[in-house]
Amino acid sequence: MSKIILRNLGWLFVAIGILLLAGAVISINSTRQLLNEGIRTTGNVVDYTIGQDDEGTTMYAPVFAFLDQDGFEHRVQSNVSSSGQAYIMGQAVTVIYRPDSPESAEIMSSFGLWGLTGILGFVGMMFVVFGIGAVFVVRKVFESQEPTVEFNFGSGDFDDD
Repeated sequence: MSKIILRNLGWLFVAIGILLLAGAVISINSTRQLLNEGIRTTGNVVDYTIGQDDEGTTMYAPVFAFLDQDGFEHRVQSNVSSSGQAYIMGQAVTVIYRPDSPESAEIMSSFGLWGLTGILGFVGMMFVVFGIGAVFVVRKVFESQEPTVEFNFGSGDFDDD
């Protein structure tokens, strides 16, 4: 591959990383807004949705029910699934929801609230670091391979014998 292609590939990684980091910032702001403005209540795990991930592993997403501030019951499937049942059927869970969209409620858990932020931030940072590293490695490798021209004019002694 040529120097230009490799260098541009490095900058592409940096750009993708910056976009992922921007997504992490948006996720941080969304979660902070939910925590500041959301309504907390208690719900119960009432079911599990069973699916499979890309590798064929059985995944369980809890379905929880809760009453909103107006007394209406909502059943919501969690956005977080795991390879095991993380909750016991009927288990009480703390739920947080936006008053204008209780159907997007979430169980108050560290990964449920901050998982997307952490993943986007970590992957974005790795893309930026590897991209910048690639740009500088390509520069150093190609600089060391550039031919150097040395002029050797001898000792500088001229005899006019």
